[in-house]
Parts: sequence; C-alpha cells; structure tokens
Amino acid sequence: MALLLAVLSGCQNAGKDLEKLIDSQKYTIFVSLDEDAAKTTLDAGGFITRWDDGDQIGVYSGNTGTQGLFTLVGESAGSTDGVFKGSLSGAPQYAYYPYSSTAGTNAKAVALNLPAAQTQPVGGQPDMTLDVKSGVVISGGSATSGYQFNFSQRLVLLHFVFTPNAALSGDVLSSISMEVSGKVLAGDYTLDVTNGAAVPAFASGGASKVTLEFASPVTLSSGTPVEAWMFVAPTVASGDAITIKANTDNHQVLVNVNASKAYSTGYRYNMPIDVAALVAAGKASVIDSTPTSTWYDVVSEWGVYDISGASPVAVHSYVEFQDQYLVQSTASSFTFGIQSVLRGYVSDITLGTAIIPGVGKSVNVTYYRVNDSGASTTTHSCTIVKADGNRLWIEATDDNLGFIINKIAE
Repeated sequence: MALLLAVLSGCQNAGKDLEKLIDSQKYTIFVSLDEDAAKTTLDAGGFITRWDDGDQIGVYSGNTGTQGLFTLVGESAGSTDGVFKGSLSGAPQYAYYPYSSTAGTNAKAVALNLPAAQTQPVGGQPDMTLDVKSGVVISGGSATSGYQFNFSQRLVLLHFVFTPNAALSGDVLSSISMEVSGKVLAGDYTLDVTNGAAVPAFASGGASKVTLEFASPVTLSSGTPVEAWMFVAPTVASGDAITIKANTDNHQVLVNVNASKAYSTGYRYNMPIDVAALVAAGKASVIDSTPTSTWYDVVSEWGVYDISGASPVAVHSYVEFQDQYLVQSTASSFTFGIQSVLRGYVSDITLGTAIIPGVGKSVNVTYYRVNDSGASTTTHSCTIVKADGNRLWIEATDDNLGFIINKIAE
C-alpha cells in the first residue's frame, strides 16, 4: 500500500471550449511515494520506486462524469515525489494509475485490461505500466489546503527467480508462462475506484495463462539466477495447481507445483525456480525441444496441413490425376486453388500481394475452404519458410497451419 499526498491549487480555467468545461479547474498535484509503493520504476531489490517521465493518472470528481487526465511534470521524473498537472471539473475524489482514455465515465466500474501477453523491458525491470492502483481522497481536503489520497495496488506482482541447471547453460531464454486451470489471470476487468478496498472484477472467459517475453535476449548460465516479473489477477487460491513453463531456444522447462497461499491484491510473491532442485524433487522436467526436422522438410505436395503435432497432417492436399488446381493473379493478390471433385473439397489460398515475397518475409493469407461442413473463410498472418523453384511453403505458426502452393502453372 502506498500513501500519496496530493496538494492541489486551483485557478480559473483558460481552456478553449468553456461550454464543455464549466466549473473546470486546473490543478497541480504533488504525489509522494513511500518505500513500499510499487510504481513506475522498481529498483533496490524491488522495493524503492520512482516516477517515470510521461506518467499519467486518471482522476474523478464523482461517481460519474468525465475523468481528468493528470501528467507528471518532467522535473519529477526519477524522484519518489511526483508533481502532476491537469484539469478536472469538481473537487478530486477518486484516482487511479495508469490513465486510460477508454476507462469510461463510471468511477464505480473503470474499464481496464491486463494483457495475457506481457513483455519485460530491457534491464530486467517489470513493466510497471501494468501495475494498476487506485485511491480515494481522505476527508477534509480542499483546493487551498490540498488533498490526500491513500493509493493501493490492485493486482498481484510475481517475482520469478529462474536458476538454470547445467543442461540449460548457453540457451537463450525466450519466455516464462504461468497457467492455473479454471482461474482468470488476465483480460478485461472493471475496478471500483470509489472503494478503497476494491478488488478487480475480471470478466468471465479471460485468460487462464499469462506469458512473459523478454525485450532483450537472456543467455543462461548454469547456477546464475535470472529475474522475471509478471502481473496477474488476485484469483489464485491456496492449493491451486500451477503450471509454469520456461522456453529456451533448445529446451522447455515444465514445472508443476501448488500455490502455497492465496494471492491477495497489492502483494508481491516470490516464485523461485531452481531447476536442478525442482528436477531432483520430481516437480520439474527439462525437455529437449531442438527440432529434428520441420514440417516443410517432411511434406512437399500442394495443399493445406495441420502442423500442431510432431508430424504434419494433411487437411487438404492435391492428388495427381484426380484433382484440379488453379493459379490466378490480380493487381493486388495471388491465389492458388485446389479442387477435389470426387471428395467435394475446395481450397483457395490467397496471398494479399501480387508480388510474392521471398523466404523469411511476412505475408497475409486468406484461406477459403469448402468441405462436408460447408464453406468457411479465415485469415492468417504467415511467413514464407521455404522455396524450391516455383513451390513455396508458407507457415501460419499461431494457427498451426502450413500451406504449400505453386507460383505459376506447371
């Protein structure tokens, strides 16, 4: 919990649109952070925090109404004491960090989002823009005497300390993920900033898995810890089964443990992952993920393939002397199609460009399919992974699909 002192001084608004800013005041807010606050920059072992240049908070004067945007004054950057300036119609009553333009006008249900895909910035710091906090003004404040807010953190900060074993030495760590089946860890939620003890209300259907990637490569050395930080919803109960995965360029570390305690809003939890110790205790395994062969080394017939498993499976592939194919170009696209009359299948693979890029380049693909279930159209972000003469192998990794097409008619 962080205690924030906000001293506001008002003056008449000199804004351009006076009709929309009736009774609006311009305020300067002085915000002081104590050593236990978790704000925009975390240092000194994860306890001392400082404001960053460009920090913004949202402020409400009542349960409903337009929120005010307050921005940190540049001179305050790097300090534990922040000075914010902005405009608000009415006396400040509720505030939250960080400001969102889509938060809405209802202070009892501020609309926010915690992404399931998070990135740790260069330098090993958490992404503190995800560290949502809110505060309710303490009674007795005024525009002349100032306003005091008691800010509390609303999410959970996980501090992973990943210590690789000898098998991982030299690997490049790409991501760490945590999954709790049946629990919402991230997604859209609302926050009642009028309640000093509010807990985020996450929407059903949110993500049960949060994945943290690293903005800069992390090369592992046996026995040398790596810090990683992740924000999650306070929904984990004591005893919940937790699955943690760490992915490198050559291995996957799979850890299965149970939560030792319930996660509470505003707390930081240490998550030690000593791979050697966990493997010895039977709670972790290190799996060799170095590919022996890729799907595009295994199949070469035109068509569409499911590449989610260890071996590619044909969804619709061309059969010589039975099927027909087409190659069609327009000014803005290229289509390769397969028609299987006997099987009642049609697949049209359309690239969103008339000039087909080379290997390693990105391309958008529209996949039109007709089968026993009817017709469907899907779109995919793809990469051209192989070329052999006029034949191209195109991969939609996120959708586990592989396409093989020909650039010209044979």
